[in-house]
Amino acid sequence: MKRTFSALLALSLMLSLSACQSDDGTADTTPTDTDTQTVTAATTEVDIYAELPTGDFTGEEFVFANEIGSGSWSILMLDCENTGEVLDSAVFNRNRAVEEKLGITIKVEEYATGGALLDALNRNVMANEDPYDVYDIPANVVAPLILQDYFVDVDTLGLDLEKPWWNDTVMDSLSFNDTCYSIAGDLSIMLWEASYGLVYNKDMAERLGIPDQYELVKDGKFTLDSVYEAMSLAYQDDGNSEVDSADTFGMTGNLRLMTYSMIAGGESIIPKDSDGLPYFEAPSERLIEMYEKIFDVYFDNTNVCLANKLVFKDKSKNWHSIFTDGQALYYFEPIGSNVKLRDVNFDFVFLPMPKYDEAQAEYITPILQFAHTMHVTKANDNHEMISVVLENLAAESHRNVRPAYFEKVLEGKRTSDDRDIEMFDIIFDNQVFNPAAVYNWGKMADTLNNTALSGKREITSSIASITSVIQSDIKATIEYYS
Repeated sequence: MKRTFSALLALSLMLSLSACQSDDGTADTTPTDTDTQTVTAATTEVDIYAELPTGDFTGEEFVFANEIGSGSWSILMLDCENTGEVLDSAVFNRNRAVEEKLGITIKVEEYATGGALLDALNRNVMANEDPYDVYDIPANVVAPLILQDYFVDVDTLGLDLEKPWWNDTVMDSLSFNDTCYSIAGDLSIMLWEASYGLVYNKDMAERLGIPDQYELVKDGKFTLDSVYEAMSLAYQDDGNSEVDSADTFGMTGNLRLMTYSMIAGGESIIPKDSDGLPYFEAPSERLIEMYEKIFDVYFDNTNVCLANKLVFKDKSKNWHSIFTDGQALYYFEPIGSNVKLRDVNFDFVFLPMPKYDEAQAEYITPILQFAHTMHVTKANDNHEMISVVLENLAAESHRNVRPAYFEKVLEGKRTSDDRDIEMFDIIFDNQVFNPAAVYNWGKMADTLNNTALSGKREITSSIASITSVIQSDIKATIEYYS
């Protein structure tokens, strides 16, 4: 059911071409079979919006609670002034359209920090009187509160989760026993911002004769192996036979390369049993094999500039500036990193995280564990209005905010390529959280990342030392969702 932005572009193009020019230069308005098919397709697309729920909530306020303090790299806004900037205008117009349609006023109460928002959430639930309709809060912050029975499950709200503006893969990744308490969809810009991929120095690749990455991705051949081969072609020593800030690298990134590459490779880290509940007895053979391969590709490789491992004498240089100064082929960062790329003097491309191998069916996009999800507390019983408002806001986001976001992200690119949008479609079509990081059971994700950063290729002993803690930590999750 997911409708990609490239499909929107294609539909728009077909509609514009349907008014073809006749030989004398006037518009030929005589419908053809192709025109009829195009109009039918357009009607089919628009029908998903015609089914939106309605209601008269005249005079009601709909209030979000949001944490805004960590927005230096990511866009958290749920409302704004109409500044004329493309994304601001899209968000402003979305909210005003829904207000007019439903007779409501949308407000956002913004807290400076996640801690302050968490304090307010606790107070409101304890008082059993909640002035906020929806909380937009980091997934890892809210996870313990789910187990304290703070929230209504998503099914209670009656949202039409088959619609393309709801993110089923994100909610599935946070579901246990077919139950989810976290709302995710196109209403949340941060879910796009916090999606990890690889930024690619297109100019460097062309100079080095590296295969077309767009085509590798589309052919399903963008894998750890293909990335390793390209990185090997990119590394260049500055002539002093030392790894330093003057070198050119294959990759620049941080220790999350381990667990996020696992997630992108289809490894759940802590799996679910047949009832959809987390369980852990010992690391699987596949997890061990995957750890070792990712270690070899990214952590035991001088082609990679890793934060906290490679420290430069030149303190003006770091793993970010290595890429923005044109000294790395790949940059492991979430999409929100585009703010760092506005002034670069080379062309770049956003790519999905590579598959583990070509046998993997789909690309998988890991999301930062502190990305925001939305929640409704049990202290608020205004479920009908909440459902109708959220459905309409998410739909308007899908229709207008999503394309505006892509336009904003692509600002600063020196050249335009229609395939850029195809890459975003792939990145955003299969986003997932890593529950092992969101719930932090036994600090399993931290152990994998830190062990790799320390230079250890052997992982079984490190996991064995925390297995009992993992099992103890997941017990509360199992009991609640059971």
